[in-house]
Amino acid sequence: TFEFKRRVVKEYLDGQGSALDLAAKHRMTTASLVSRWVSQVRSGGFKALHNHGWIRYPLERKMEVVDYYLNNHVSLSATARYFEVDNPTISKWVVNYRKKGIDGLEPKDKDRYQSMKKQPRSTTEKERHLQEEQRLEHELYQVKMDRDALKKLLAVTHKNHPMGIKQK
Repeated sequence: TFEFKRRVVKEYLDGQGSALDLAAKHRMTTASLVSRWVSQVRSGGFKALHNHGWIRYPLERKMEVVDYYLNNHVSLSATARYFEVDNPTISKWVVNYRKKGIDGLEPKDKDRYQSMKKQPRSTTEKERHLQEEQRLEHELYQVKMDRDALKKLLAVTHKNHPMGIKQK
């Protein structure tokens, strides 16, 4: 619960023990959880311990945060504290902005079944040869079509030429 997390982090910050000591005292399986909570509190205050679930931020808010981070030359943690948004979220926004510009910050519709979509299976050598053969046949067909079209164009051009070009 939030209160449990708050109590453990407060004990840590008050110097009542290390992350390992507090994890053992509170019968926690790992000390890294205590360290993570402390990090969250340091970057976003105690309210960062609340599990808010997924938050959808509007584009304007994302632009404001990214602009502040890039133009004021402050740390990610300072930006997170100032805007009350967690570090990984801001980091992701900055990376997306650098890659795709403002389009990288546009909200995306989440496909609930994205992880369940089938991955294309790897093709066998026989299938690759068949695909290559089909590609070459199609390419040959296109070349023949282009050749026939050029022959017809040449015939029409010679026929309609005012000087009456003689054909060989």
